[in-house]
Amino acid sequence: MSTVPPSAAPSAARPRADERRVLFWTLLSLLAAGSWAALSLWSASAYGRYLEHGGWIDAGALAALCRAVPQGEVLVPAALHAAAWAREQKPGLYSMADVLGLGNF
Repeated sequence: MSTVPPSAAPSAARPRADERRVLFWTLLSLLAAGSWAALSLWSASAYGRYLEHGGWIDAGALAALCRAVPQGEVLVPAALHAAAWAREQKPGLYSMADVLGLGNF
């Protein structure tokens, strides 16, 4: 009784790299299309309200601070940038151009 090593098996039994690549992309496309179809059906159901993710970008307390301070959308991020910059500098006299990274402008 002789056994055939796996490397000597006929190559027709194993799919080639091109066929595997086509199969992979086909299955991936079907998975993506099926996912979008499931989301579409779910949003039309009674549970569609659970798909709402409108508040993901809000940073919680920082977003509330930006809304509370007049012109907070500009002032709060600018103040945080300046505070972070000042924290990493040695004591000394600096200008706003240094904080903004404009050098000796």
